Amino acid sequence: MCIIGSSRRQRERLIHLLEADEATVSGPAGRRRADRDRMIKSFERSAAGRPVSERRCLRPPAVLLETVGYVFHSVLPRAESVGWPAVYAFCVDRLRAVRQDLTVQQAAGPQALAVLRRCALFHLYADYRSRDCPLDVFDRHINTRQLQECLLGVLRLQQAQPDGPTELCERFEAVHLLTSLPHERRMHERWLRPTNRDLRLALEFRNAWELGNFVRACRLAGEMSPLLQLAVYRHLAALRQRGLRVLAAAYGSGSLAVSAAAVAGWLGYDDVTDLRCDVTQCARLTERGDAVFDRKLSTSQVKVPDRGWLSLERALRDPARLLAVCQLTDDTQR
Repeated sequence: MCIIGSSRRQRERLIHLLEADEATVSGPAGRRRADRDRMIKSFERSAAGRPVSERRCLRPPAVLLETVGYVFHSVLPRAESVGWPAVYAFCVDRLRAVRQDLTVQQAAGPQALAVLRRCALFHLYADYRSRDCPLDVFDRHINTRQLQECLLGVLRLQQAQPDGPTELCERFEAVHLLTSLPHERRMHERWLRPTNRDLRLALEFRNAWELGNFVRACRLAGEMSPLLQLAVYRHLAALRQRGLRVLAAAYGSGSLAVSAAAVAGWLGYDDVTDLRCDVTQCARLTERGDAVFDRKLSTSQVKVPDRGWLSLERALRDPARLLAVCQLTDDTQR
């Protein structure tokens, strides 16, 4: 897709597994041959006496949009065969190079906006997909920083659109509200009475979060679209931790048994078994599997791990359809 620099990378033996010719994929890394149809420009930092990117190497927004589309439709589905860590490292580097080209050109317009929206979507998806990965494979702090850079670029370009805020613009405002919790507190005038469903759900979730109403927050999360659920997923574990401490304080008489199924519904668990694993930190389980909370443990540090979300698992079963599921297939006109 991008043959600029491919000869140098071939000489320096920097051909990635996902760019190699099929005949050399299984061989040693130093002997891989480049497949010109799979090559994508890699990210390079600026150096003394050398510009960030030469003019002849800059890709226009239309090419960048095609490149990002290739990443979603052809690279992400290969995670099952080559492994998610290799796919994640490759996509992060190549999408960073895409954003670098946009920055150097100071590109604007619908195509540049579509590119940044897709980059933001990748980092949302990566946050969910990498929930069980070790720190040397996935660093959530770095991923969050890159996500925020993408979202800030999206919001900046959306404000410059001549037609005003569209439905998709408001959807990404909702994504920004959810990912920036609890720091984002600025309120726009049109947010006081939102007409867009996604923006309304995001604002209601934020209000429930600030009020500590974990039951309403989990219920609202279940009503969101897949794009917003990817944005809110990062807060689920903290929400459940807070909820378990509150329940331990409220029902911690030592003799009152609370139905595990009811608690699972309050906290948005898909499986009661997962709830029973987490609730043992502040309660004991009866023979029937119900929870008897201990008020003494309500102030303890409850640790709830990130778990899979059934609704997202169903929606994201096929990574090649990620753009379609999140309604980003025809956003260059919106």
